Amino acid sequence: MPAEITELESFMTPGRALTDVLGTWAMLLFLGGTLVAAFNSIIPILWCPAYILHEARSKEIRSSDPRQARRSFKLVFAALCLLSALSPLVHLGLGLSVVDMIVLFPAWNGVFGLPIAAVLLFWAVNDRETMGDRVNGLTQNVANAVLVALSIVLAASSLQDVVGAIVGGGL
Repeated sequence: MPAEITELESFMTPGRALTDVLGTWAMLLFLGGTLVAAFNSIIPILWCPAYILHEARSKEIRSSDPRQARRSFKLVFAALCLLSALSPLVHLGLGLSVVDMIVLFPAWNGVFGLPIAAVLLFWAVNDRETMGDRVNGLTQNVANAVLVALSIVLAASSLQDVVGAIVGGGL
């Protein structure tokens, strides 16, 4: 085992293991890749709710160019950015490490967000006003109902473990 690493102690553990095998440049590559991956995840995660809220209010964003977007769109996006900057408070309040947050927050989304999204998509693909003559047929609805039920069952079976890990100080 590289550097005798047997468990994931911190965010830097994978980088240290790579450094032992490939040299010091591997840590820089690891940190650069992590930064790019984080940026690639964070921007769409914060951008999407701003779009969704405007669509739900039947407001046009005007342009994909942020300089020409509506002021309310910019305010929602900025508010979400500020809210996300509070993640260190999650660490302080719940005792979660960066690694815990990286693992548990997507699990939280799976438990709470996925079933809601699945139900809303099921509704949307059967709404004639939204889909016109392209609404789902019987076979698609049966498959979709199975997927919605599966998402709810998986969320219910994981709920206690995910919430327990988050409020209990991590994994």
